[in-house]
Amino acid sequence: MNDEKTHSELIFYETKGEKNEISLLLIRSEDQLLSSQTIIALAKKMLRMYQKFNK
Repeated sequence: MNDEKTHSELIFYETKGEKNEISLLLIRSEDQLLSSQTIIALAKKMLRMYQKFNK
């Protein structure tokens, strides 16, 4: 995902001492990205459970 790459780049550059302007929009988008990743992971696990119990 391109969003994950951008997220990683922001962290990488900050560890190198480069500061990013933090805005409310950036904070909100980070929150949405992490929430989406969590929901996708949970849905995948639920599908695997469903498939396992319905064999």
